[in-house]
Amino acid sequence: MANKRDKMHGRKYLNFGILLISFYLFIGIVYASPSTASVYINNQNIPFSTETGYPFTDNNGRMQVPLRATMEAYGCETSWNEAEKTVTLNKENTTVQVPIGKNYLVINGIQKATDTSALVKDGRTYLPIRSVLEAFGAKVSWDAKKNILSITQEIDGVLTVHFIDVGQGDAILIDNQDFEVLIDGGNNKDGKAIVAYLKDYIDGNLDLVIATHPDADHIGG
Repeated sequence: MANKRDKMHGRKYLNFGILLISFYLFIGIVYASPSTASVYINNQNIPFSTETGYPFTDNNGRMQVPLRATMEAYGCETSWNEAEKTVTLNKENTTVQVPIGKNYLVINGIQKATDTSALVKDGRTYLPIRSVLEAFGAKVSWDAKKNILSITQEIDGVLTVHFIDVGQGDAILIDNQDFEVLIDGGNNKDGKAIVAYLKDYIDGNLDLVIATHPDADHIGG
């Protein structure tokens, strides 16, 4: 009986040991994995790797992305000034200089303050994506639920229409560069979601709000 009981205890300890090792291996894999944030430029996913580096969030809560992989995908020519520790980016008629560790950019010779700075990590240069891309006239939006950063390039003279998903109801944003119109606003419960959606597209206040008719699923939000 004692021998049988010892074997049963031995199996329990063995199973517990296997379970504990598996748990620590799982934790190690999770914490060793690179950032799962995805970056899209005009709906095209940028393929990051261990060679290019991966996006990450800096101490100021800003997304930092690998310089070369991101800016070349955006169509920029890049150069590095070792003496001044500055990245220079060129695209069409815009030149943006990004000094490492400084809270400003130089856009076509004009200095503009930023709330974070470019940095070097593990031998790679990273750029604060929003401030740099907006200097080129791009729109940058962040989807926290899907962990996706989307970059779209504005084109002069192009009007965009957004059909906002509010389920049963209507909400439409017409964006004509610096003039934005909202048509309807869904139900009462949709208000916060609509406001959150608009923040990435409107410049200040809406210029015009239109209610097509007074039903609750059109004027509620």
